[in-house]
Amino acid sequence: MTKKALYFIGGFLAALAVLTLAGPTQSARHTSVVEVAKEAGPAVVNINTEQVVARGANPFFPYGSDPLLEEFFRDFLDPRYTRRQVRNSLGSGVIINSAGHVLTNEHIILSTGKVNVTLLGGRHIEAELIGADAESDLAVLRLKSRDKLPYIEMGDSDKVMVGEPSIAIGNPFGLSHTVTVGVISATHRSIHTSERIYNDFIQTDASINPGNSGGPLLDADGRLIGINTAIYKKAQGIGFAIPINRARSVVNDLIRYGEVHVGWLGVQVRDLTAASARKLGYTGPGGVVVSLIVDGGPANRAGLKYGDVIEQLDGLPIRMKEDFRFAVRRLPVGKVVRLKISRKNARKTIEIKTRDFPLDMAEEVARYMLGIQVRRAPAGIPGVTVDRVAPGSPAARIGLRSGDIILKLNDSAIRDIDQWRKAVAKVRMMDSALLLVRRGRSVYYVTLPLSP
Repeated sequence: MTKKALYFIGGFLAALAVLTLAGPTQSARHTSVVEVAKEAGPAVVNINTEQVVARGANPFFPYGSDPLLEEFFRDFLDPRYTRRQVRNSLGSGVIINSAGHVLTNEHIILSTGKVNVTLLGGRHIEAELIGADAESDLAVLRLKSRDKLPYIEMGDSDKVMVGEPSIAIGNPFGLSHTVTVGVISATHRSIHTSERIYNDFIQTDASINPGNSGGPLLDADGRLIGINTAIYKKAQGIGFAIPINRARSVVNDLIRYGEVHVGWLGVQVRDLTAASARKLGYTGPGGVVVSLIVDGGPANRAGLKYGDVIEQLDGLPIRMKEDFRFAVRRLPVGKVVRLKISRKNARKTIEIKTRDFPLDMAEEVARYMLGIQVRRAPAGIPGVTVDRVAPGSPAARIGLRSGDIILKLNDSAIRDIDQWRKAVAKVRMMDSALLLVRRGRSVYYVTLPLSP
């Protein structure tokens, strides 16, 4: 080997040593996470909502935070005894289409007031609320901008695998466009909080904190697989996201109607106990028992019968009433669903096409599930008047009586019979409802358990 060759080899090795000591190259640092953050970041927004509310200036006005009660008490109290305050909420969102629609969590959107959105780079855009659904905890905004905006297309959350990388982008604690990385820890996770049970969540160890709510959970290719939701206060090192496939039909309804239209089957069920299984002669793996079928409803027309045991709905095992209710809440209007049932211990499959819930049946549902019949309130008074309370019903057990006036049902203000029917339609698949009731000069909230 010549001296010149030896000098060349020595120089090459020295240069290699310098590069090794200097650390990874620029291309080695440009990972898939960096690429996803770069591509998806501009479509992630900071959401700030503000609402001017009335607050009692003295302890004798405890109801000022409720817009309906504010109006009610305005007729009786001197306005000097109330003061106005600004209430704020902060979260994240993701632009999902070229029309400028933003998907976020319902719990960060105040019912009324101004919604401001901040893009990456600090640009502020005002947004309008298109629709919100408390049951799914999802809301859709539309940005008031004529400019072409970046967006992230929805992926397929049904293909998510435990152990694959996950990337969350949001505004935790108001810190703009923060990227956290982890893996998918679990799918179809149920979360029990003090307020309610949340079903079918994606669990990740990517950090999700207050302010992250409404932001996107992405896979390693930058596809939108979930909407981050900071709802579990005891969570440490784990976060949860609403699967995007579950959000898809909700988003479509909110954009089209401004509210969610849940497919109606016209059937009520109850849990299958050991005693009822013996009575029915049922020896299968378990399910729920059909306890009510509405005449002329989809289930009735398809041939479902009282006493049938429903074991599966579109392949999803049904072991308890909550499983059935959760599955039905995801059904859009016009979908053909397949129920696997057991009738006198013989298995069969029944197909039922869902339809929109007929509002003219709402009062019958109220009688069955709440145990009350209502009539119009006296002229000039908002709400509906309780006309009759069925003995032994949920309403009777909590002390409702004829003459009480219902002002709200859950988050729906009630001013007339039509609004009452729409509110009943929303709670028909729930276990309980919150009522705002006026009795004489007193106004109070009561929680009403619903019949199965």
